[in-house]
Amino acid sequence: MARARAGCDAHRVLEMCLHACERVLPPARGSIGALRIAGKDDLDLLTTWGEEFVADAGLPPGHDQRAIAQRHVAAQAAHFWDVDGRPVSMAIATGATPTGMRIGGVYTPRGLRGQGHASACVAALTQRLLDAGRRRCFLYTDVANPTSNAIYRRLGYVPVADYEEWRFGGG
Repeated sequence: MARARAGCDAHRVLEMCLHACERVLPPARGSIGALRIAGKDDLDLLTTWGEEFVADAGLPPGHDQRAIAQRHVAAQAAHFWDVDGRPVSMAIATGATPTGMRIGGVYTPRGLRGQGHASACVAALTQRLLDAGRRRCFLYTDVANPTSNAIYRRLGYVPVADYEEWRFGGG
């Protein structure tokens, strides 16, 4: 069907959902910790976690994660959720709009997942941004990942729009 419409081979490579939040709902099972802005001493960890995020999300490799981490630190965009003084999850606040901010790069290492760290990190970061005057925060989720979609909805994020990326080529 895609070939008939496009006149060439076509396949969907990405299907995302944009969510928005104007009021945070605290996580039911929150991780006990604290949100903090990542600093220069965190560059190695941000780089490593950035690489792991790209691999886990199935994104194309090739971006210099060290340079990205440096930009996030300089902009005070990278945030960690610390438990007992050590980072257990991260989220990046970027993509400012006149009334909002996008959250992305939400990542928890495999051995620390399932404990509510990412939920606590995103909830705290979202609340911080709203308290600072943003009217809403945004984030994208992979439509095929029911876990992240459910988690963000429980935090107060609601679906706004779907996004698909298609590749066209051939005949």
